[in-house]
Amino acid sequence: MKLMYATLNGLTLALLGGLVLSCNQKPEQQTQNVPQADSTHCLAKEVTTQTTEVKATTPIQKISLTGKVNYNPDKVVRFVPLIDGVVSKVNFALGDYVKKGQVMLELRSSELTNLSTDLKTAQATLRTAERNLASVKEMYEDKLATEKELVVAESEVDVAKQSIIKAQETLNLYGGSLEKGVLVVKAASNGYVVEKNIVVGQQVEAGADALFTISDLKQVWVTANIYTGQLGQVKEGMPVEITTTAYPNTVFHGKISRFSNVFDPNERVLKAQIFLDNPGLLLKPEMFVIIRVQKTGNETTLAVPTQAVVFDEDRYFVVKYQDECNLELVNLTPLFQNGDSTYFHGGVRVGDKILTKNQLLVYNQLKQTKAAH
Repeated sequence: MKLMYATLNGLTLALLGGLVLSCNQKPEQQTQNVPQADSTHCLAKEVTTQTTEVKATTPIQKISLTGKVNYNPDKVVRFVPLIDGVVSKVNFALGDYVKKGQVMLELRSSELTNLSTDLKTAQATLRTAERNLASVKEMYEDKLATEKELVVAESEVDVAKQSIIKAQETLNLYGGSLEKGVLVVKAASNGYVVEKNIVVGQQVEAGADALFTISDLKQVWVTANIYTGQLGQVKEGMPVEITTTAYPNTVFHGKISRFSNVFDPNERVLKAQIFLDNPGLLLKPEMFVIIRVQKTGNETTLAVPTQAVVFDEDRYFVVKYQDECNLELVNLTPLFQNGDSTYFHGGVRVGDKILTKNQLLVYNQLKQTKAAH
């Protein structure tokens, strides 16, 4: 993994003079010699420094992946037409927030004509059967009709009601209600329209693709792309940090929930899913993200902030600080870095103080001063 450290340049060298005060001579030309300690020179009072202590820790390596936000497919409502017809009206756009019961579209179909006729016939039959039942009841009470005639009249009412229920259930199955001869489709839940595959005048077929999809987006899926060379490093359950260009200062935390069992044939990657709660609905479907998988090491190492490390002459150094007159340059051999910390073995001990501010300037002045001896 590429290491990112502070490096030296000409401007840095021009600013070095006067940072460290010598007790007996001024610094001369820089040479290739690297000093290991200096206890005869002190920092100038105007040089501000900050220090931090070397820590022993279990290293956390961060593996970068690319990915994309998707809505949770387990928490969506899709409308798939179950009859053939023509869309006569559309009342929504992609991304709209809709409420349960809101009219989404209207659909005209020849099948609806037959259904409408059946429903009207059943309703008329019910009205006639109810009037006949009321008449038979009166006659039965006056001993002018038999019990059998009463039972038949009640049965006719029940049959008519069942015909209406059947027609209404068919409409419910189609996903709407019959109003003014058209199928009126309403939203089945609150949420955002995350897919829209319909326009006015479009011919639709029964069982075709969903005309629209609604999701509440309170939970989303982040799909990560894992290449062949990363399969041995990324495991299910590993914690991840997710960032986006839209919110550069916001980090979303989650873990790898599951892997696909096959490679994507187009992208040649294995897909992994990360389930995330989405407070504030910041994450949107199709948004691209950077995913950093946190892989914890198996051994304890020393760690210092990456910003404290100086890269010079193909080597890595830190400035060890005891006091203003006791400074030491220590050569390190990094194992890896994760952006925030650099991990290594040896060179310094736990609790040693190292410079984290102006270490570049101090490093060069110490190097020049020692080269003069």
